[in-house]
Amino acid sequence: HQFVGKKHVALHYYTKALALLMRAKKSEMDNTSSSPVFASTGLGRHIPISETFHNAAICALQAGYFVHAYEYMSKCLDSSLNLFSRRSRCWLRIAEACIGIHCQKKNYVGECDFSVVGSDAWIMLKKSSNQVSPHFKTNGCTESFIRNLMHGPVPIENIRDKEDLNMVLDNPLLRASICLKQCLHLADRSTSFGMNGRLANNLDRDSAESAKLSLAYISLEMRDPVEALKHIHNLLSKGMVSPRRKAIAQIYGCEAYCCIGNPSRALQMLDVDDIASTSVDRSDFDGVLTKIAWQIKMDQRSKETESRPSSDEPSKGSKFRDALAIVNICASALKARLGDLNEAEQHALIAFKNANDSCDNPSIREAARRSLTHCFLRKRMTNQAKELFSNLH
Repeated sequence: HQFVGKKHVALHYYTKALALLMRAKKSEMDNTSSSPVFASTGLGRHIPISETFHNAAICALQAGYFVHAYEYMSKCLDSSLNLFSRRSRCWLRIAEACIGIHCQKKNYVGECDFSVVGSDAWIMLKKSSNQVSPHFKTNGCTESFIRNLMHGPVPIENIRDKEDLNMVLDNPLLRASICLKQCLHLADRSTSFGMNGRLANNLDRDSAESAKLSLAYISLEMRDPVEALKHIHNLLSKGMVSPRRKAIAQIYGCEAYCCIGNPSRALQMLDVDDIASTSVDRSDFDGVLTKIAWQIKMDQRSKETESRPSSDEPSKGSKFRDALAIVNICASALKARLGDLNEAEQHALIAFKNANDSCDNPSIREAARRSLTHCFLRKRMTNQAKELFSNLH
């Protein structure tokens, strides 16, 4: 079921399997098991608990059950100190679960305040709570726990501790940062076990690329655009494996430059492939946005040659419309920062249309409405702004 994409059914069976495996392990430890302790080869009989926890965590991630994904993967790491806990991708998955928990929490907290006059950054910055501010609460974090976040690799003990597991719900981004640091540490060592060297190196490079992009996202959520730019420039300067992640890095870089008050450089992040280039051709800016949206929509396994839609065939699909809405929201904020309110309104209208045509992500529709509302208010079109803003509630 997992192989054919039926993640919910697969997760159901993995849950049943885990209950049986845990019962078998307990019986073996209590010496009450009727099954032989050793296999016919003379080796100890293997109970695949770690593997089942790992696969259940992947299915839970795909299904959007991020708390369960975190619990399953943390138990996988705890039960396999010499195998899974040494794989960078496992630490990446547990960090993704933490980020997922954070994104779900944002839907249940109040929206951040924003100002219409002189501040356009709110269009691109998502809803926030106290935990993602630069002075987020640590809620019981020990001094050694915070020190591990700032310096050196993180020991597995921080993951299996019950108090730390409970703290994830309070500060998921803090835990995600720790796990991403461990992912990068293992990827640099290239010590993924059970694989040949070339495959291990490719997987580690892919994990490191994803981890750095995730760290850039966390930095933006924590209102630290300078730190986000460090990760983004590090990624783009070395050349990225995935065109999709490269496009997302461009969007993050655009947002970070907009936050620090440099809209010209932010616009350049969207418009050029070579980050070192200083010449910007804006003759086909809409085409550039379409290309970035197509790359964001593109599945990671797709070939790079498929990253551009053909000119004679209209692009369809809710994922592409969502991506096109995202890049036009970004472009609208940039144009508003540059003082070109007419172009800002046009990009906001494009985003609003594409977001309404898609039903996959309500948060994108909300962001598109807010972007268009902002343009109307800046142009003193209060009646149109009131009509749009009333639809948010």
